Amino acid sequence: MKQDYVTQNLPVLNQFLSEIRDVDKTDLPKPHFPTSGREYENSEYKIAFFGWETRDNYDLEDFYYKAIENPRQAFFTWQYFLDNYCLLNETNNFGSSFWDYNLKLLSMFYGVNYYDLKSKSAYKENKALSKILSSFIWGNVDSIERLNAADRGLELSESFDKVKRASKIFDYSSNWMKFFKPNVLIVTHDGTSEEWFVKGFENISFPKQVSENLWYGINHDTQTHIFWTKHPRRLNFEGVNSEEILSEIILILINSNEFSNIPGKYQFDGINTLNKQLNGIAAKNNLTFSPLPLSWRKRDAGFYFESKEWKNFKIGFAFDKSWGRDFFGGICRKTDSVEINDKILSTIENRLLMKEKSTANWPYWFWMEEPFINWNKNTFDKIENGEFAKLIEEKLKLMKRSLDSIKSNNIDV
Repeated sequence: MKQDYVTQNLPVLNQFLSEIRDVDKTDLPKPHFPTSGREYENSEYKIAFFGWETRDNYDLEDFYYKAIENPRQAFFTWQYFLDNYCLLNETNNFGSSFWDYNLKLLSMFYGVNYYDLKSKSAYKENKALSKILSSFIWGNVDSIERLNAADRGLELSESFDKVKRASKIFDYSSNWMKFFKPNVLIVTHDGTSEEWFVKGFENISFPKQVSENLWYGINHDTQTHIFWTKHPRRLNFEGVNSEEILSEIILILINSNEFSNIPGKYQFDGINTLNKQLNGIAAKNNLTFSPLPLSWRKRDAGFYFESKEWKNFKIGFAFDKSWGRDFFGGICRKTDSVEINDKILSTIENRLLMKEKSTANWPYWFWMEEPFINWNKNTFDKIENGEFAKLIEEKLKLMKRSLDSIKSNNIDV
């Protein structure tokens, strides 16, 4: 697979080296070639992540002479980045980087904890995480970055333009897809040309828009599901929740024949099961139910119960942090305009023996206990057997009795 790719692309590399032979290569970037993890060929599911460009590399001169001496090895110049898990150094605390985005998709796909997957040490003790981190291809739509992507100065523009033009022969998906044949391709650059997707292929359904920030198509020549969206940093800048887009991608895959039993499916099935259970509990207690969304990994995601008798408050359960962390329940106001006066607050506190300090939105709340405060595989097992729904019903009835009792004393709730 990898060696076939190298063999077929040697003439392309030689053409590039020939065209830049007389160019001053000082401080210019070397080309980025698609790089596969050591487990890719053995992986049941083959995923490719393609960004726009790799910035701030200045190694073209060194690359050129090494490629002249050993052209086959030139295609592995970025291999160290995956083999040494360097990608884990490129994540950020906001979860908005290119690599955070990819790790989030992998965690959904394989049903593992996102924070474990991005940990700089967990993979050393966990072979399953190590395999996931080595199971994909990483590449860029543009093999050479733009001149202004790094602070190189305009004095390099003439040399850079020659290198950039010469590199265009690398910039087609067919150069590598015909050999690696990924099951899934994620492209996170909405400026990608149609030519990049289709050149060299005969049977491809070009990606069509399926939601505001997602396009989807299939390359039938390689049997690849293609998902095309904006770069994660841009999505974050525009205030778009990436977890919703990633959930949509996973759902499209689950609904296709090839991916109907992916490892992470149990989480999506679990949310559907939980919502059905809780909807039944709501109906039994004459309440209306707002379900937990399938994009439940975003912060503040939750589910809620309301009564026509309660004008100002509802009962809710939600995550204080993203990715299933710090789950809590309580009584919250329906809108920001609802005032929580001292009389209501003291009545709720007295009836429910409140431990935590009330907040602007939650006059009464409590932390859930393990395994429900931080969701994991054990949580979903207890969803499946009904244990979690039973616990929610117990807490729901307690809070419902309190609100109904307060209402009966002519206090608006």
